[in-house]
Amino acid sequence: MNRQKGYAERTRGRFTQAGFRSLDQPDLHNLAKVELWQGRTLLEKNERPDAVAHLEQALASMTELARHYDRAQVLDALGDAHVTTDPASADRYYQQAMEIYEEIGHLLTAATIQHKRDSLGR
Repeated sequence: MNRQKGYAERTRGRFTQAGFRSLDQPDLHNLAKVELWQGRTLLEKNERPDAVAHLEQALASMTELARHYDRAQVLDALGDAHVTTDPASADRYYQQAMEIYEEIGHLLTAATIQHKRDSLGR
C-alpha cells in the first residue's frame, strides 16, 4: 500500500504538468504552481535538493509572469528550505517574501515571515 501511495505522489505532478503543457497555449502559471506544490511536498519529506530545484523553477516562472503573491509564496518556501543549511540565504529569501507581502497588503503574512526571520537568531 505504501509503495502505491509513493508512486501516486511521484507521478501526480508529472501527469499534471503534462496536462498543462498539452494545452494549445501552455498554462505557465499553473505549471509554476505545480512546481511550488512539488517543492513544498519534497521539503516535507526532507528531500531538500529536489525541493530546491522545483522551487527555483517556480521562482523563475513566477518572476517572469509577474505573479507577486505567488512569488512571495515561493520565496517563503525557499527560505524554509535553507533554514538549517544556510540561514543567511534563508533570511534573504524571507526578507524578499516579506517585502512583497507588505507591498500587496498581506500584512499578517508579512508578520509571520518576520517571525521566521527573528527565529533565525540573526
